[in-house]
Amino acid sequence: MRIPAPGTLSGPIVGQAERGGVSRLRAAYGAVVLGGCALTFVVIAWGGMVRATGAGLACPDWPLCNGSAVPEPTKLVLIEWGHRLIAGILGFVIFFTTFGAWRWHRHDRGVLIPATLASVFVVIQIILGAITVTADLSPQIVSAHLGTSMLVLAMMLMTVAGLWRRPRLHRSASLRALPLVALFGAAMTYGLLLTGSYVVGSGAGAACRAWPECDGLPGAGDLVQVHMFHRTAVLLVGAVVAYTAWRAFQARRRLPALWNVAAAAVGIYAAQALIGAGNIWFGLVPAVQVAHLAAAAAMWSAMVLLATLAWRASAVEG
Repeated sequence: MRIPAPGTLSGPIVGQAERGGVSRLRAAYGAVVLGGCALTFVVIAWGGMVRATGAGLACPDWPLCNGSAVPEPTKLVLIEWGHRLIAGILGFVIFFTTFGAWRWHRHDRGVLIPATLASVFVVIQIILGAITVTADLSPQIVSAHLGTSMLVLAMMLMTVAGLWRRPRLHRSASLRALPLVALFGAAMTYGLLLTGSYVVGSGAGAACRAWPECDGLPGAGDLVQVHMFHRTAVLLVGAVVAYTAWRAFQARRRLPALWNVAAAAVGIYAAQALIGAGNIWFGLVPAVQVAHLAAAAAMWSAMVLLATLAWRASAVEG
């Protein structure tokens, strides 16, 4: 039996013993995991629509909705119920991702560890989803719910990165501290996501009526502080992202993919800042809020991929 090269995205299996259904599953494994990444992104963005429209309160119970498995199809119920449905489908995809990692990639830690953690975080996410409903959308629980979903997305992206061939390094300067810089940038981005979620969950999003300055609402002192803390975090993360991109630019001859992902991260950050300003300019309309969360998820994805590629390249470098 011919064994596919380690690290490649699940390729065709030609051995007679693995022909048939199992062989087709293994051949499709990489595509399923990649599709799981896309579906995770959709679930996160749809969750933003649930929050922005207030649809989370349309189904005050869990796992049923208004005591029914098939609730009355009002607009808000459909938004919330649709979110639960695609989240359920995603759960099966992620469990298959973990199964496939243990079945076909158990000796590749770059695939096995993130694929396993993806299922762990999904279970936590399910529990938090139920608590989010029963806790009447507490800001802390909502932030934890979003934070866990971002960890699921990160694990799926890391699994996909692990399925690809190890990066080929061109002869030039060493990567030096770039893996640590990229990891720090990803951690800062994650912290920014949590602060943004708390701003929305606590109602501090409307505490400032102008951008970039803050014309605070009368009597909204504490909420203004929460809002401005998030804006300060945005500036700090922007500086870290810019520095990470500069280090990736220095290593572009060593590993061009790093610079490509870093450049994408800078572009997404700029778009995200403008969308955040749009939240103030247009009065927190749902469409802009959803776009803001989607851009945040894209930003997080870019930083996770950047850190993963940098660490994999560092391992190759030795």
